[in-house]
Amino acid sequence: MNGLLKIELTQTLEMEIKEFACGLPYWARFISFEILIGNTISDDEIDKAFSFLLQSLKLIEETKNPEISLICNPNTLGDFKEDVIFDTLRNIEGVNALIEKQTLEFSPSLTIIYGSNGAGKSGYVRLLKNAFYSKDKEQIIENVNLTAGHKPVYAELGFVSGNVLIGIFCC
Repeated sequence: MNGLLKIELTQTLEMEIKEFACGLPYWARFISFEILIGNTISDDEIDKAFSFLLQSLKLIEETKNPEISLICNPNTLGDFKEDVIFDTLRNIEGVNALIEKQTLEFSPSLTIIYGSNGAGKSGYVRLLKNAFYSKDKEQIIENVNLTAGHKPVYAELGFVSGNVLIGIFCC
């Protein structure tokens, strides 16, 4: 390669979001920047963004606006994995009448959970809806067969990348 070193930068979710935000109009970049640095959007920020919008629409006199720089956090560059697969659900406690400490292994392609009425299928679905993004989260119901001694809801979610376990997350 004629002495040149080729460097490939892994595209992270943070980089994709910032790239998207950089393509927005100035008023939207302003709000995006405030959100991305963790600031609470106050009425003052909303008023500023509205002023920037009015300027871009030429409804008020334009002013020199400060430059907005959305810089990626270099500490997160190694965090991104493209081949992450939800692998296991284990050590379940406090969810409906599900048997505690069991492990469900998920296939990378398709996993089917089936059983008779009352076997616990809906309990798994409720748990997964609360652990992952869902428009319709359902309340996890405690074991109705117990009169006392209910445990708090707990489960471990395992993820793999390639053949390497990359994390166990609890919910």
